[in-house]
Amino acid sequence: MTKLASIRNVTSIDPIKDADKIEQVWIDGWSVVCKKGEFKVGDLGLYMEVDTVIPLSHSVFEFLKDRGTRNINNKLCHRLKSIKLRGTLSQGLLLPLSYFKDIDFNVEDKFEKDFGEYFGLFRYDPDIHGPGIKALPAQAAGSFPVYIPRTDQERLQNNLKVLQSEESFEVSIKLEGSSLTVYRNINDEKFPTGICSRNLKLKYPEWEEIKSSLLEQNPEICINDMINNQALHMFCMYKEGKLQNHFLQVGAQYLTTIVNYCDKYNRNLAFQFECVGPNIQGNIEGFNDYRGYLFDIFDIDKQVYLLPEERRKIAQELNILHVPIIDKQMVIKGKNLAEMLSLADGPSINAKLREGIVFKSNSYIGNCITSFKIVSNQYLLNQKN
Repeated sequence: MTKLASIRNVTSIDPIKDADKIEQVWIDGWSVVCKKGEFKVGDLGLYMEVDTVIPLSHSVFEFLKDRGTRNINNKLCHRLKSIKLRGTLSQGLLLPLSYFKDIDFNVEDKFEKDFGEYFGLFRYDPDIHGPGIKALPAQAAGSFPVYIPRTDQERLQNNLKVLQSEESFEVSIKLEGSSLTVYRNINDEKFPTGICSRNLKLKYPEWEEIKSSLLEQNPEICINDMINNQALHMFCMYKEGKLQNHFLQVGAQYLTTIVNYCDKYNRNLAFQFECVGPNIQGNIEGFNDYRGYLFDIFDIDKQVYLLPEERRKIAQELNILHVPIIDKQMVIKGKNLAEMLSLADGPSINAKLREGIVFKSNSYIGNCITSFKIVSNQYLLNQKN
């Protein structure tokens, strides 16, 4: 999980041409423009990554008022964005620890600790904090299932050691949308199927009435029959145009297919999609309808993600849209940071600039797939909001 405010070590410092008061400071893979002389190589600083939202109540952050503010949750805030200063990319904010007289950084786990809670920092979420039209809401049935991981990839800049990996990687385009999870888990008696946003399990409209009717007719109805009725109900709701929320619209199209596949092979799986279309993240692809592009499948019983090859085969078998693949077997060992970052730039399905790319190893290390993302700097610099 990305830390909102972490203690980092300055690894190198480069001068900026024709700049007397600023210089380029490197921490891991991040480039930050700082005041000249503020840091030396080896110094520690408090780093806040791009897309961190900083409430300006702490006196140290008052200088950010001149860089643009927004009122979020009744608090005056500043969102950190990628910018260029004198032609040099600056991503995030790095400040000396000495600026924060009220915080004791000399704790045992200081390099693992997220200090964001001290300042009320939070991650910018376009679905919640973004401007413009919001997609139509849906009622929540509960929290996101605890047995399925939330979709979140670490950035390469925070894990440069991965560049020494001997593994080959699948490389896919990171679409600009909203995360959607559709699952079937026969061991969850209360919610054996689900359509979920990033943080919530969504309520199936009109389902409780149908469920009550089914139980009246057959109090001993088996869970498989109940699951099949759930999936059929949601598909009918979609076909009849009764689903207004984009997550439900896309999820209902795939739910029956996913349920049938899981039943056929006796598996409990969660299919994770990027939901794209009108009013979602600016709809940079220009789609006229809502679509879900598969990017992961999680095995709920084994608690592991499927390897890329198996995921792609399942998507093909079920005729499910899959995120575009750039390379199925890329070897990254020997590539430097600049080479890797440049790979993220390029077109998407329709958009001239894609959000970025995602890497996933083609084999397990232990019980895990090694994965990370690279967000395109060209894309970040072109963001208007």
